[in-house]
Amino acid sequence: MKLHNNSAHFLKCSILLLSIVLLYSCGIGKNFYADQELNNYPGTIYLSNGEVKKGQVGMPSSNSKTILLKTKGKADESIEAEKVDRIEFTANLTADKVHVVRYLPVKGMFNKRSNRWVVCFSEGPYTSAYVGAANYKINADGTMGFVGTRQVVNHGNGTMIVNPSYPVYMMKKGDDALTHVALTKGISFEDSAFRSGVSNFLHDDSQLTEYIQDEKWGFDNMNSIVQNYNPNRGNSALVIDGVTIAPRKRSLLTNDFNKEMIWYVESALPSDDKYSAQFGIGIRSTIHKFFTYGVDIGYASAKYIDQTKRLENHSINDIDKVPVEERDLSKQGLFRVNASLAGQLPFRFNNIYLIPGAHLGLGAMLGTEYSTFYYGPMATLDLGFKLKRGNIFLIGGGYRHNIPLKGDEAKTEASGPGFEAYEPYGNILIRAAYKF
Repeated sequence: MKLHNNSAHFLKCSILLLSIVLLYSCGIGKNFYADQELNNYPGTIYLSNGEVKKGQVGMPSSNSKTILLKTKGKADESIEAEKVDRIEFTANLTADKVHVVRYLPVKGMFNKRSNRWVVCFSEGPYTSAYVGAANYKINADGTMGFVGTRQVVNHGNGTMIVNPSYPVYMMKKGDDALTHVALTKGISFEDSAFRSGVSNFLHDDSQLTEYIQDEKWGFDNMNSIVQNYNPNRGNSALVIDGVTIAPRKRSLLTNDFNKEMIWYVESALPSDDKYSAQFGIGIRSTIHKFFTYGVDIGYASAKYIDQTKRLENHSINDIDKVPVEERDLSKQGLFRVNASLAGQLPFRFNNIYLIPGAHLGLGAMLGTEYSTFYYGPMATLDLGFKLKRGNIFLIGGGYRHNIPLKGDEAKTEASGPGFEAYEPYGNILIRAAYKF
């Protein structure tokens, strides 16, 4: 009986103790998560003078000039951003994740500097990488969240939402400011642009940048890039995460254009002199090294029979019997757009590329008085040169045969009164391109 009473007393004490612990924990948790809602987190502020301060730290936005520090038993403190070397935020109560945020100058146009808060993504012996955003927060799973502005673009009867992109910065040991190298999230072709930007910035380690291009590395590989970058590598063997990389045997059919972004400008010279030269700027990429697709927009102009001029130039009585002369024509400015899907054979001979391609094109030229739509085959030949920092410059030419999608009757219905435009049946192409 006595044992039973002792057991009951022990059980009561245990329940009471557990209740106190739970209530205390809930109080801490409540305060912690309430602070999270206010974007305050447990953190440590390291000042430039060597002083260290701990407490609940307000997460800065990109352009914050001060930092709020809450310390138990003390008044809230506002610390100037310029005095902070770095802030280490604890992601959760167990402190198993730490995020480093720093206030650093960023290089702008004309070498102009502007300070902003950035998140340190990785720090190596010779370089470091950061990501910037308008605002930051720590997610429930302990990861760092980036907050930007989603762009809502209204077009016609629809709406297009453009997700925010975040700048990626890098800084080499000894640099006094961050350099913008790429974007991450929210954009197409981001891996291609990332490889180009990082390769340009780290060009003094050519073996690493060549490997980045060959392996098609993207932002997810940033930590390995930072940790393995070595500007003093010279001709020493490339070692990635402790593994020595053997030199790769180059194939005649190169993979250098697979999943890469290429900007190009093009001039189309019509085979019929009734159309003037056309100009366009576009972008193309590859599904596989053998298949490419792209789109360009630009300007063209077409000659058309100007009925007012014909009346002025000829007798009204016999105008139908007089053939159309050059002086009877006027020009119409047209908006030009073309899209194409192509097969290609990208040959590489050391640092020279030869790329024949066969395309199927679809295009339009649109004006106030007349619009024409066409499709047809296109053949091109590009000659490329690999530049010092890994980018590729291409020049080329080709021929496009345009087949109208509209018949004569439909074209007449689509035209303005008295407007007769000539169709562009063929174009000789001259173009220049740049692989970033």
